[in-house]
Amino acid sequence: MKRARTNFISARGARKTAVASVWLYLKHQPDIDGIQVNGKSSGEYFLGVDGAENQLLRPLQLVNAGGKVSVSVRVFGGGKKSQLEAAALGLAKALVKKDSSFRPILRREGLLTRDSRMVESKKWGRHGARRGQQFSKR
Repeated sequence: MKRARTNFISARGARKTAVASVWLYLKHQPDIDGIQVNGKSSGEYFLGVDGAENQLLRPLQLVNAGGKVSVSVRVFGGGKKSQLEAAALGLAKALVKKDSSFRPILRREGLLTRDSRMVESKKWGRHGARRGQQFSKR
């Protein structure tokens, strides 16, 4: 049985509850212009998020792979900002899979580290995670 050739590299990025699956195509795909997120261009999808385009393109700019690759991203969960950070992490991981010499460059810029901060869960007998009942003297 012949294995199908894969002309892409996939990676996963996460932040809070947002998860991004990233496909980095080794040969330029004509139907994907720049970075495509959930079927839309990245600028259109992350409209309203400050510095979204720069943050998403940063891994590509650092390794000088700007217009040489096509990127497709599928994100779900969380908010737009978390989805953006998850997509950037997934893209950086995919670039390292493509060429391991990119690892020190991306590591130095902090692009390969998952931000592990999560929302603290609500506790029993409290209004939220920490806020307790209001004290009433009388």
